[in-house]
Amino acid sequence: MKKNLFKRITAMTMAAIMILAVVFAFSQPVKTQAEEFAVSVTDDGLEYMVTPNNTVSIKGYTGTAEEVIIPEMIDGLPVTEISCTVDAGGAFEGNKTITAVYLPSSVTSIYPYTFKGCSNLTKVNLPSTMERIANGVFDGCSKLSNIEFPEGVQTIGMSAFKDCTSLTNIIVPEGVTAIWENAFNGTKNLQNIYLPKTLTSVSPAAFKNSAVNHVLYGGSEDDWNAIENYDTNFPTTETAAIHFNAAADAVKATDTVVNPDCTTNGYTVYKCSLCDKEIHAEFVPALGHNFENGKCTRCGLVKLTGDVDENGAVDASDALIALQVAAKLFIPTETQIADADVNKDGSVDASDALIILQKAAKLID
Repeated sequence: MKKNLFKRITAMTMAAIMILAVVFAFSQPVKTQAEEFAVSVTDDGLEYMVTPNNTVSIKGYTGTAEEVIIPEMIDGLPVTEISCTVDAGGAFEGNKTITAVYLPSSVTSIYPYTFKGCSNLTKVNLPSTMERIANGVFDGCSKLSNIEFPEGVQTIGMSAFKDCTSLTNIIVPEGVTAIWENAFNGTKNLQNIYLPKTLTSVSPAAFKNSAVNHVLYGGSEDDWNAIENYDTNFPTTETAAIHFNAAADAVKATDTVVNPDCTTNGYTVYKCSLCDKEIHAEFVPALGHNFENGKCTRCGLVKLTGDVDENGAVDASDALIALQVAAKLFIPTETQIADADVNKDGSVDASDALIILQKAAKLID
């Protein structure tokens, strides 16, 4: 009898405890999915989200700084990825202000198109933990002049460096096995590249419209011929100087540095120790003219009436700019407005464009 009573009391106690636990659980505020994955913003404009793994994902950037330093920790949690915006765009995609981005070693993943169209970006450090260069990650970064690949990278994704027109010299590290479609398409100043023996496949158009004419290859000629190559633009012994069994550092910088002037880029001269070929790299953009009272203070060029783009000549491109100013298609500088207003009536319109065209055709002085 006593045993049965003890069992009933025990069962009733356990039931009461369970009921209290359920009541307590439901009395706590429940986070919605939107609250659980809400995007926050740091003081310097980094948009971020805390992931289910208690790590931080960078989602975007609303700041105005030219150089962006991404911290290793935010809210006491490690920053592990640069992902995408809430509308699936790259975190920094299309940003025309940033010139350099510094990533912490905690980052293991950079999503596709993260820096696409960042036309003033010149420098990014890639963390050693990366294994893949994502699709389109630097597509259109026209001022990116140097990139150092982490040793652990295995693939270079589609359009990863498409139209990176300032790249001149690249070392693809050992361990990379595949270069995908359009990876270096449009790298019209890329002259020298080191390719590792581990490379086994090159996809179509990987080097389309590139200027590669000097290749250092880590393997033998037989290894080279065994690469599964689907790119008709891939360098061959007929289109480029290819050095087999070469070291990546066979091309080194010399002491020769050519400074930029008003219209010409500056550069550092590199030289190949295997063939003495000179390679121009590390371009410094042309300075542009600095006109004062109608004359460039650097080169002495006298400015022509109607030379809106300041290239030293009056042509159809100047007339086009005048039309664009007249149509308010972009916000011109005060100098452009003054240069385009060739009839000096205080406004820029189609009549100014017509005068510029007549000057270009030498119909009037």
